[in-house]
Amino acid sequence: MAGLDMIRSYLSESEDSDTQDDSKINRDKISSSAKNLLQRFSVPESILSLKGTKHHEDVHDDPSQHDGRTRTFKHERGNWATLVYINYPDYSPICSWLRELPQQIGIKEVLNFFTEFHLSLTRCLVLKFHWIESFVDSLQKLCQSTGEILVEFRDLKVYCNEERTRTFLGLRCEDRNKILKQFVINIDKILAEYQLPSFYEDASFHVSILWCLGDVKEKLNASLPALNESWNSICAEHFLHSFEVSKINCKIGNKMYTFPLK
Repeated sequence: MAGLDMIRSYLSESEDSDTQDDSKINRDKISSSAKNLLQRFSVPESILSLKGTKHHEDVHDDPSQHDGRTRTFKHERGNWATLVYINYPDYSPICSWLRELPQQIGIKEVLNFFTEFHLSLTRCLVLKFHWIESFVDSLQKLCQSTGEILVEFRDLKVYCNEERTRTFLGLRCEDRNKILKQFVINIDKILAEYQLPSFYEDASFHVSILWCLGDVKEKLNASLPALNESWNSICAEHFLHSFEVSKINCKIGNKMYTFPLK
């Protein structure tokens, strides 16, 4: 902001200086140009309303504060962690079922259960501060042109993040009306404008229900037959076969956006 203050100071000094006619004409030209610069570099009110980490604060990654989890990318000033996803609302039956799972999973690692569930439509992204407004606008327009999505649950599947620091058990999902896949392709087109990574090439849509530290994919896979049998029972009992999606969520820093579909 120091540069803007200098421009404002210059404007003030220019308006109080020489009153000669020729000087006034030149001064007015310079004043007009400087004002245009201020307008160009002023931050929009919609961005100023965001309540993220203050620009002068240093953020330190402390895994002990996050159940041992570590950042997949370093926090830097002006960078905003971003995720586009679908929220799954009917989580109570799944939470009740999860409480019975530890005895069916024969591993020594500590299991961490999600209490809210979502289906990711992007990787965890890093948005620059000055990209936020245009990104949100593009995503909103895409949602306005996309019809409701019907998601169908399949079986359980084990996933591991790219860094091999965490392993997840997820409910594999399929796009019954074939809208979801195209929607993600269209999101990828938006991301390409900012040179951000697209979603996984061979994406396996899923809702993660539990996780543990480290790469224990092989151990969890050994428990899958019994876990899938248990899931099929709870799925039939509570009619958890599918759900309709009428809105898309986007989390940027600690700011949440919700966009209704067409």
